[in-house]
Amino acid sequence: MLVEEEPPPENEENMDIEISKSTNNQFKIESFLCQREIGSVKSVVKTFRPDFQHRPFCQKDVREHTGCINALQFSHNDRFLASGGDDMHGRVWNVDELMVRKTPKPIGVMEHPHRSNIFSLEFDLENRFLYSGERWGTVIKHDIETKQSIYVANENNNRGDVYHMDQHPTDNTLIVVTRAKLVSFIDNRDRQNPISLVLPANSGKNFYTAEFHPETPALILVNSETGGPNVFDRRMQARPVYQRSMFKGLPQENTEWMGSLWSPSGNQFMSIRRGKCPLYFDFISQRCFVLKSDHNPNGYCNIKTIKSMTFIDDYTVATGSDHWGIHIWKLPRANDSYGFTQIGHDEEEMPSEIFIEKELTVLRGHRSVPNQVRFSQHNNLLVSSGVENSFKLWSDHRLPWSYDLPFERRPHGTYDLSAEEECLREMEERRVVEDALDLNGEMDGRACWRDIFGGDARTAEDRDTLEMFDPRGHGDDEEDVEESSSEDSDDMMDNEADDNHYFRRRRGPLQLFVLLQRAGEEHLARMLEEHDGVENDLLEELFNMRRRFREESSDEDDSGDDGENGDENDNENDNIESSSSNSDSSDASEVGDLMDFDGDDEEEDEGDDEAAIEEQDSDSEA
Repeated sequence: MLVEEEPPPENEENMDIEISKSTNNQFKIESFLCQREIGSVKSVVKTFRPDFQHRPFCQKDVREHTGCINALQFSHNDRFLASGGDDMHGRVWNVDELMVRKTPKPIGVMEHPHRSNIFSLEFDLENRFLYSGERWGTVIKHDIETKQSIYVANENNNRGDVYHMDQHPTDNTLIVVTRAKLVSFIDNRDRQNPISLVLPANSGKNFYTAEFHPETPALILVNSETGGPNVFDRRMQARPVYQRSMFKGLPQENTEWMGSLWSPSGNQFMSIRRGKCPLYFDFISQRCFVLKSDHNPNGYCNIKTIKSMTFIDDYTVATGSDHWGIHIWKLPRANDSYGFTQIGHDEEEMPSEIFIEKELTVLRGHRSVPNQVRFSQHNNLLVSSGVENSFKLWSDHRLPWSYDLPFERRPHGTYDLSAEEECLREMEERRVVEDALDLNGEMDGRACWRDIFGGDARTAEDRDTLEMFDPRGHGDDEEDVEESSSEDSDDMMDNEADDNHYFRRRRGPLQLFVLLQRAGEEHLARMLEEHDGVENDLLEELFNMRRRFREESSDEDDSGDDGENGDENDNENDNIESSSSNSDSSDASEVGDLMDFDGDDEEEDEGDDEAAIEEQDSDSEA
């Protein structure tokens, strides 16, 4: 009978030695990882934050909306992204699919539409529900899984646009809603009776943001257009707890404030202003930094639209600009005495201004103004949107189906071709670049022109909408906002708020003719009252020409000749509309000259315009 021999006992000792070695190695690895990730602040910044200064950033476009995207918001676990805008439907996306898929689709489109444009979005703490606020003051709570609405709050509210919403950091039933004329708290347990935040009279009007402190929710950062940012205690709302005057280096100038945001730790906050550079407030050092921009035509400018901001970390901030860029600044830490410039500082005098001279970098790639900027710390992902009906993903790591070279667009007024010919020119130039990259194998897994601008026509780029927000012309943009006087900036803001003034700045005679053809008689009369100078004469001539044409057409209809006269009427109408909308006619060119008004050419332009009008009148009489 055969009996198997047992292994020698020395193997057990060898096994124990190997186990002890592996255990020691495991402990060494764990200690190394802990030391690398947690033990040093520098390693944390290097490991978990994108390098905006040295690494190139790729960008990826996501097209699904049919209008401007006015709101973006990450969920509290950074797993989902919500988007909403002019198409009045909120959408929820899986961030992983956004980063990986070529044409990602939302995991849910909220079925309950808004009556107006969506301006703000917010998730609850459990990421099960989505709040969306619109321009007319209504707030809707959606169930993300079922896509159904839970309730509609303040449906008949007349307190203005819902600019901002913020979820309480620990209480899932409480959310603060910022309307233009009121800041209120909605409690899901008693949503029919919202609690208004009663602020002192000097807190200003036209509120833009109100946000809970991330560590002490009893404190709220409230920003109004005239009162600026102030920190209030919900339990004692009679006066602010912290005022801006306590910070060293605060600029002493009148301005309009557009919004404020807490840093992740709550030790700092950032504010953006209309017509001025952003401000960064540090509670630890009690300093206020002015975030200036490079002195070039494409520097930072904030006049046309309402924008947001985001914190990459406590000392890195980002916001959009009217010149299509996303500007990112790096701030000094609380105890740093370098990286900034002080003005009016000596041993006895407080500094009158502390500023950062220029940005860390500017991300270029948007084809119009980017309004919304959000950063996901978990995914190291920056997301931006604005006037375009698509939003962008930015990353310092190459994302699938992304691209490095932006699809550039020339502003309105800087090209002589028609819009269709300009699109063909852009496509041909891009094709040449992509063919050169394809020869080197650099187009594998990258997005091309067809991926960005092809596909569904409903989500295609609306060039007319983009050109409405273009600068006045190449090299003719607004001057540096910090160098302009307060009076000039106030006049500029008043003019920007006037739609007709801004429409004149577009320098587009074809758009003006289209506006006049579509407008009613009352609207034309109101425009005549609001305009003056050369444009008043132009509008008056066009107004009289249209009225004469209507009278002649009505007389011909009353005469009873409904056959040939009706056809001739239609032909005359077509001729007038075509003559007013074709760029080869003298009237359109003269309108362009009038809108680019120069005092030296006033009499010549008016004479040519009258000749063009008389020629149109003679054609209509014939």
